[in-house]
Amino acid sequence: MYKFKMGDGVDKAERSGRVIFWGGGYGFIQTSDGDAVFFHNKSKVPTGIKRFRLLDEVTFTLSKSTEGKYKNRSVATNINITQRGTLSDYKRYVGRLINWDGDKGFIESPQQEKKVLFFKSRMLYPDDSLTDGDYLVFHQVKSSNSPDQLFALFAYSLQRESNLVFLRQQYVDSQLEPILDHIKQRIREFPKLSHGARFKLEFLKIGYVDNHSSYLSLVKKLEEYKNLGFHATLQILKEYCSEVYLIQLWETGLIYEFDLNLIERYFYKASADKKRALITRFDEGFKARVLENYFESLKAEGKALGVNNNIKTLLDIVHRNPESRHEEIYQSVKGYILSTFKSAEIISLWLSGYIGTPPEDFILGNLDIDNLTNVKAFLSKKKPKVTEAIRGAIEGYLLSINTSKFEKELPRIVNRLSIFANSFPKQHGPLLLALGERCSAYQKFVLWILRTNIEFNAVEYFSNTDESINAFYKVLLFNHPSITNDSFDAIQLLDVAQVTQQGLLDFATSFEWDTLITPTISPSENGFNSFSFLDEIEKFINENCVQELDLGELAVEIYNSIPRYEVHHLRLWLYGWVEQHYYDYVGFRSKFSQLQPEEKVDFKKQGEDNTYQTDVVEFERQETEPCTVILSADEDSTLYDARLFNFYFENGSLRLRTQDGSYTSEWEEVMASSGLNRVPVTSQFNQSQIRVEVNADNCIIQIEGLTELFTFIHTGEIERTFGKIGESLSERRNSSKAYAEDWSARKLIIDYLNENQVPGVEPIYVQEPKNFFRRLDTNSGVDSMELTTLYTLDASDGKAIVWENSDFSEDRATYVFKSTDTDLDFKLHKIADAIVSIAQLRSALISNKEDPNLPVFRANLGFVGTIRKRRGKHYSFENWKEKLAEALSKPIIPIPSDDELVLLENWSPEIPHSPKIPHLPKTKVSPKKIRDSDIDYVKIGFSNEQQIKVKEEPIAESSRRNVSTGFSIGQQIKVREEPLPKFLKRNPLLESLKSFNNYFLQGLEL
Repeated sequence: MYKFKMGDGVDKAERSGRVIFWGGGYGFIQTSDGDAVFFHNKSKVPTGIKRFRLLDEVTFTLSKSTEGKYKNRSVATNINITQRGTLSDYKRYVGRLINWDGDKGFIESPQQEKKVLFFKSRMLYPDDSLTDGDYLVFHQVKSSNSPDQLFALFAYSLQRESNLVFLRQQYVDSQLEPILDHIKQRIREFPKLSHGARFKLEFLKIGYVDNHSSYLSLVKKLEEYKNLGFHATLQILKEYCSEVYLIQLWETGLIYEFDLNLIERYFYKASADKKRALITRFDEGFKARVLENYFESLKAEGKALGVNNNIKTLLDIVHRNPESRHEEIYQSVKGYILSTFKSAEIISLWLSGYIGTPPEDFILGNLDIDNLTNVKAFLSKKKPKVTEAIRGAIEGYLLSINTSKFEKELPRIVNRLSIFANSFPKQHGPLLLALGERCSAYQKFVLWILRTNIEFNAVEYFSNTDESINAFYKVLLFNHPSITNDSFDAIQLLDVAQVTQQGLLDFATSFEWDTLITPTISPSENGFNSFSFLDEIEKFINENCVQELDLGELAVEIYNSIPRYEVHHLRLWLYGWVEQHYYDYVGFRSKFSQLQPEEKVDFKKQGEDNTYQTDVVEFERQETEPCTVILSADEDSTLYDARLFNFYFENGSLRLRTQDGSYTSEWEEVMASSGLNRVPVTSQFNQSQIRVEVNADNCIIQIEGLTELFTFIHTGEIERTFGKIGESLSERRNSSKAYAEDWSARKLIIDYLNENQVPGVEPIYVQEPKNFFRRLDTNSGVDSMELTTLYTLDASDGKAIVWENSDFSEDRATYVFKSTDTDLDFKLHKIADAIVSIAQLRSALISNKEDPNLPVFRANLGFVGTIRKRRGKHYSFENWKEKLAEALSKPIIPIPSDDELVLLENWSPEIPHSPKIPHLPKTKVSPKKIRDSDIDYVKIGFSNEQQIKVKEEPIAESSRRNVSTGFSIGQQIKVREEPLPKFLKRNPLLESLKSFNNYFLQGLEL
């Protein structure tokens, strides 16, 4: 019992504060300036509230006690309870009660590394009973005198908490399952909860959406609520959904809102086709913002200094495409182009329709009649002044030509005559007459057989001339469309012509092929002014029954006589003039872009069908695993539980390999691609469950699960564009990396190699396959190629060949080879061929395996060493240059002897090797840790007779210490020395300075 009388007040002014301790008969009030003032229950003024409670708001005056233990000390009197305490003013957490003895214990929380000391007197609802293991909501503080000790200022049972917003956040931060159970219980107690509130709470069960499984759960939930008429807002989703999946939700139409900054960044990184699709979904205001910023970024990054794909894509969007056209931005871009780009680039953009017509004076000042493609395009624009200027230029050229250079100028003469005949038919006849007056009989004969419509009796000239006419011109004479209408003895003329195999061989191996006469041309290029050597001879043979000529020999001689590689090689192979074994992946690929679009399609198909496709198909069919998991079966059908590796895919269709090893009939699926056959068994794609029902005729009846699979693939496409999942939540809160990528150094390395490339030698770009089989079609399905480059640098004793990854998809070591100047071209192609045909080339070059053929293999390629990049280290580029200088100084390795090379003919490197599949850590959401700055310091006074006992397991006497709390009015209470729990001594509070734990990712990159 505390006996005291209240004397004169210390200060009659009314003060305010909050009850921070209540022991049933006495307590303490914390004032606004942080002081703690003692009070007794008898000090209360009746207000209708029967009893004090923690956190109550009160008013009081200070008085001086005249007797008892507080004699002559200030105490609070005239206390009036003005308002019950408001919990929202305090930062609260949820934890589990442990070591509870009925009076005291500890609260253990995933968010705090230390246990929090808790007394029964701190219970907000004293009548609630507690047992060990109960979950409490609490507010923790530190004593100013003992900052290492945390204790609960107040606590109450989790079951009393009804604020679902608070509970939802606590579950997100702590991941405590009892909170989620309590939320579910509360949801059942509030059946009238809105769809939005219920969705937020059910979202907790999914967790942070950063992997395929959680994404599919979210999609299912969104569709469920969509049927109820509720559409989740971006604000709800973005806090708990990674950026990649937010984009996917928007692209698939599951949400209609989007984060402006996120989609804008996605647009910048997207492919041209994706940009065109995205821009049509933006409103006019956002479209203008995105396009303006994109254009400014291109200029800032030096990507708007000339014509490139970025500029063409931008112009296509703002000008050529009516669905996305934006006149204001187009005019801005066009003005920049006219003031910055080269004249030829501006003309090219105009003729291709990327920009409108430039000023006419500009066009006239930049006419180039040597560029026949542009000349035809100019004429198609039907600009009178431009058309007239072209007519005058062609006439001037033809009427002033130096006939002594007739053979050299022949392609230009014929091409200009062709253009003139089509565009200026009225002036064409007089021009031919004037040109004929300047030419010799032989020259007019040549123009006639090349079908320029010049008036000339070619048959008479040929029958009587003593001039030597090459064998191919003779063929053209016989193939002329008008020759059959002439009255002459064809057999007699043929005897005179004497078209021989040797004569054609001489022409084929000595003639410099040009745009007028080519070895073979595509159908799209056959026309008035171009002639195919082999096609014309074939026609000559067929129409004149000539048996002595061998087209195959002619084709092979042409193939071998042309310096490799030119587009002629590709077309000789493509159109079947040479046999299939002449196919050369590396050499052909360098000229592939020069083919016509329809030729590229045929070329890819033949490249697969006739070289590797048969072997690939057979291998992939054999590698497809039979599905042995049967869920149910009867006489009519069988239900299989399949995975990706149980299917054989073709473009547009698939087949299941059933239990007995047979294949079902074809099932059409527009999303199917042959690239899916190359997915590793360890891939996460193979985790997708696919249920397939097959009838007794081995036909697929139904498939479930493909939608989920292709959803996963869609995610991969976004990742390749935008970056891996995990760039949200403030860059995913410093997400961990397996190692540091030094992108700056990699760019410097590639720039350095380009700058030091030997003049006159082009870098060779080689697609290095990541799987065993090689394909030209790099656009079907899952891509398994990475772009690498062979650079050539000068070395003191010859040349160095540097093999470097150049598309930033993989960070490889640099491989260095050396060659003499004379062997350079041969060695470049030898290395390139090895890259695309040897599955373990990198491993073989650096292997320590004891194989006598390995040194010979390396010497054959001229390999001298590798340079490993010091990723994430300081001065990594300088270090790389030093290592490169060392490699360049190494001597050229002698080419192995013939006997050694014979040993390599049937040898292949057998280096233990497993494909490296990037694997990211499994998703783990860690509890949010409490920061030191979140914990308040509180001054609490106790009576000198009150003692706090913390009863734990005994510890050494040397570990005992005083625990004291500060008082604003000079009072201190010594707490009886009791053993402190070990955890209070072991872990300093610095641990709580850690910020939120990182979320980790789970993804797949093929």
